[in-house]
Amino acid sequence: MRLFSQQNWLLPSLLLVLICAVLQCLPADAQNNLQYQRGAVSNGEIWRALSGHFVHLGWRHLLLNVAALLLICALFSPEWHLSSFLSVALTGAPLISLALWFFEPEVVWYVGLSGLLHCFFAYYSLTLLAKQPHLAALFIAGLLIKLLLESGQADDQVNLWLGGRVIDSAHRWGACVGGLLFLASRAVAATRGYRPSS
Repeated sequence: MRLFSQQNWLLPSLLLVLICAVLQCLPADAQNNLQYQRGAVSNGEIWRALSGHFVHLGWRHLLLNVAALLLICALFSPEWHLSSFLSVALTGAPLISLALWFFEPEVVWYVGLSGLLHCFFAYYSLTLLAKQPHLAALFIAGLLIKLLLESGQADDQVNLWLGGRVIDSAHRWGACVGGLLFLASRAVAATRGYRPSS
């Protein structure tokens, strides 16, 4: 327990990686039943709005997202608490899917952590504003530049290596949802008369 108290990032990160690894080991048919698929969601298979973020195109796709997760952990480890992680993950994932469903009708299917990773990055960057405003501004600017550079720029080599097309709109909506969740957390904190630490 002491290890987890000193390394706030360890438990939530291991939990997320374990879930994704277990799902990656499932048969292809089972994984297909977990993908975000617009038509299936429209027909009532709403679990896909959550589960689609935790299945991947393949092991390369998963390992790339795990590497990005570890980078986020390294950057935000003091803010990376289990409670905030769970609230952001379990709220952010379906909200990203909801945004794709409403505003990106051309996205007929989607898998992977990348949208949620952008959500994490935006949320935890904003949590740094009160403590380290210059660093927070640097992270936010970097995120915005990344989103602008990748907008509409399909890289066929990357897509081929991953085994599928990168859905840039999921990154943009992930960042937007992260920002909205940050604002919501501060609004809730204000009504309760305290400011959450993460």
